[in-house]
Amino acid sequence: MESDSADEFILESSAFKYGQEIPDEFTAHGGNRVPPLSWSHMPPDTEELVLIMQDPDAPKDPPYVHWILYKIPKDDNPIDPARAKIGKNSHGEISYFGPEPPPNTGFHRYYFLLLALDREFDLKEGLSRDEILDIIRSNILGEAELMGKYQYHETQTASGH
Repeated sequence: MESDSADEFILESSAFKYGQEIPDEFTAHGGNRVPPLSWSHMPPDTEELVLIMQDPDAPKDPPYVHWILYKIPKDDNPIDPARAKIGKNSHGEISYFGPEPPPNTGFHRYYFLLLALDREFDLKEGLSRDEILDIIRSNILGEAELMGKYQYHETQTASGH
């Protein structure tokens, strides 16, 4: 949710604003590049961060998880994926999988959720969203959210998520 509070934990991107369309270069239809993400007003006592990108509008098994990063260092701003561990997305891969909604489903919303944790965790790479959330649930100090939209364009071929 977007807020005007100066003290609220905020996640943002220089590529798009909350509620705007995600540029093609950050989608599976384009360059499948990871969008630049940065945060402000991290909760005090944060020791580590987790990022989950998901599509609640996916026609099959929502929310469709596109990307998970964890063990993000608290001083990593903007976020550098090379400094974190990557989880398993709903595509079954340990990687970023950009937006790729199927034809005739309109705009899908893609939520980037950044979680601030009160301790560090020693987790192996490749965990799923549910595995990570089960482990960290009682250690979440705060969350920041960024939502971008994207829809299938007629010139694209898609598997659809």
